[in-house]
Amino acid sequence: MARPSLDELAEEVEDPFLEDPFADDLESMAALSDAGAAGLEVEDMEIDRVPSPSIGEPVVGRLVEVGKGDTVWAIALQYYGNVDSAILTQIFRNNAGIVDPRRLEVGSHIYLPFLSPEQMVRSGGTEGYKVLLAETPDAASLAQVALWVESVLPGVRFARETKGSGRPVEILYAVGFGSRSDALAAARTVMSRYEGYRAESG
Repeated sequence: MARPSLDELAEEVEDPFLEDPFADDLESMAALSDAGAAGLEVEDMEIDRVPSPSIGEPVVGRLVEVGKGDTVWAIALQYYGNVDSAILTQIFRNNAGIVDPRRLEVGSHIYLPFLSPEQMVRSGGTEGYKVLLAETPDAASLAQVALWVESVLPGVRFARETKGSGRPVEILYAVGFGSRSDALAAARTVMSRYEGYRAESG
């Protein structure tokens, strides 16, 4: 039986409250196209894969701690709002340690890169616009992110926020941009330079 492609699988998932599509029929769900939900086939993807950033490294993007029952599909849906082949490919590309997308180790971390500058820009109210740089459960790593971003955007100012209580997430923004276009330009620069940094470190 032909395996469904990533796009075909994603098209079937229209309701975000549907059960995780990896949960049942292993034969029909046994592949995220070339990635494969069975596990070993993920290693056969024809993309360059790099390890996810480690705790303590600068992480531009989101570093998500895996909870009980989490799958790659569920995490992608929560943080990106939808699941398609492009999103899944980026997750697998940036997390070489993922072997089985259905069975993630509780307490491990999944790195979710920003997919566009628009995802990073927020209104800062009376202080103009801000650029989301990092979300991580590791507060100490924000200092590493700030140091790295300062090397890319000299003179930038930062603001920090904590979200949640049981498993709090630390958030870092670059702030003080006078217009949305200025914030988008900064986000593009950060994204581009960080992709190069990841490629070199991988």
